[in-house]
Amino acid sequence: ANMELAISANLEGCLTYSGQRCTAHKILFVQRGIAEVFLNKFSVAVDNLKVGTAFDKDVTITASPDNTWLDTQSRMTSDALSKGARIANLSGGLSMNGIFSPTILVGVTPEMEIYNKEQFGSVIPVVVFDEISEVLAWQRQSPYGQQAAVFGQDEANLSIIVDGLKRQVGRISINGACRRSPDGIPFGARANSGLGTL
Repeated sequence: ANMELAISANLEGCLTYSGQRCTAHKILFVQRGIAEVFLNKFSVAVDNLKVGTAFDKDVTITASPDNTWLDTQSRMTSDALSKGARIANLSGGLSMNGIFSPTILVGVTPEMEIYNKEQFGSVIPVVVFDEISEVLAWQRQSPYGQQAAVFGQDEANLSIIVDGLKRQVGRISINGACRRSPDGIPFGARANSGLGTL
């Protein structure tokens, strides 16, 4: 993948509106061969995001509308940490004044709540994989099927991933962040998400 493109698109995909949107990237699968480089650069980029109020200039991360959201982010993070995950970025896991700091969780496994649920927040679970089949198997068992974003330059690998995902999700973005559909039509998706395929 183009590393800089993947980092900027996943910053947008994971953390726009503090991750509180249906099309936010809910889980990242990163190929083992690039995982260390990607996570180091992605962690720095996440830690450089501006946190504050919606009235401040260039703010990406804002306060939650309620404490339930904060409790969910904290619970999912604690659960993952207690089962072997670790926080990859320096500002991860901090909570203050209604804001849960963007948190990159590495080493996420199927036993963790965040592996199996949509967090709608600023916690970013990362699964390092070796074979594309691992990613496709996760999507097949997932109850969610709205969108997927795929990053890469190898057309053969991209076609394998897209062919595997097109039966599982309603929309696939290649080398870009997942996007909203027009608000005037139902959300396109599969499994237990949305209403049909867009």
